[in-house]
Amino acid sequence: DDGRIVCTNHLLHQDRDATGLPDGDNPSATATNTHQRWSRMTAAGASPAGVGIALVDDEQTVWAHGAGWADAAAQRPADADALYRMGSVSKLFTSIVVMQQVEAGRVDLDAPVATYVPEFGQNGKESITVRQALTHTTGLPAWLPLWSAQPDPPSRLQMALTAALRNPPGTTYLYSDLNLIALGEVVHRVSGKPLDEL
Repeated sequence: DDGRIVCTNHLLHQDRDATGLPDGDNPSATATNTHQRWSRMTAAGASPAGVGIALVDDEQTVWAHGAGWADAAAQRPADADALYRMGSVSKLFTSIVVMQQVEAGRVDLDAPVATYVPEFGQNGKESITVRQALTHTTGLPAWLPLWSAQPDPPSRLQMALTAALRNPPGTTYLYSDLNLIALGEVVHRVSGKPLDEL
């Protein structure tokens, strides 16, 4: 092990997959080949949504590049500094941290989310429980266009927390990003630490 890591952060259309990425023992060549592959796909009209590639050596970024779009709708190109939503990758960790806070006695599964995050109680959500958020039975929509509709993290969080219901709470299962966003804020407020530190 020479301490080098190649990381790719890619977002493709749903009808595409990430198979066929080059393998090899040379991380620099792998990063370059991956970048070239995405550039060819873009030029050929395959339109990958975006890719960010970094070559890291001993915790130092020695090369980074992007191709495609960080936000196709806004025509914002992907570059080495483009930020991408982590999406569902973080949901598992959020659920674990919620349960750790339950075990520590800071969160009650059957308490309303609004007990911990009062602004969540707007729009008929005052009785939605932590348990309902964990089991996606809150009645919230699956997602909202937080990144394109709001300019910064605080306003995106506010939009998520104050979202209107799609269905009455407890009546329908609908996998919703907004549930875990709200729970992330619950654990932040009860612990005093942001989710990424928990």
